[in-house]
Amino acid sequence: MIGVREYITHFLFGGILFTLIHYIANILDNTALAAIVAFLPISILTGYIIIGHERLLKYYKSAFSVCLGTVISYIGLFALFYSGIFSDNVLIFLTMLLWGIIQWYIYKIDFFLKTQS
Repeated sequence: MIGVREYITHFLFGGILFTLIHYIANILDNTALAAIVAFLPISILTGYIIIGHERLLKYYKSAFSVCLGTVISYIGLFALFYSGIFSDNVLIFLTMLLWGIIQWYIYKIDFFLKTQS
C-alpha cells in the first residue's frame, strides 16, 4: 500500500515539472525545450512505481493506446489552430474535450475486447 509520503513525492514531482515547463517556455522563451520537457516520457518513467511484470505490461499497452489517441488529438488541434476560428483558450479546451472523448472510446473498446475473450 502506498503511504502518504509517496503521494506527496508524486505530487511534488508533478508540480516541479509544470513549473519547469512554465519557466522554460515563458521566461527562457524556449518553446522547443519546453515541449521536450513536457513530453518527457512520464508514461515510461511511471513504470518504476507499478508493481508486477504482468501489470506493467498491461500498463504499457494501455499507454500506447493513449499515445495514439493523443496524436489524433494533436491532428485536430493543428487543423483547428490553422483555421483561425477559435481563440487559444477555446482551442485548448476543444482539444482536451476531443482528447477525453477519444480516450473514453479507446477505453470502452479495450474493455469490450477484454470481456469478449
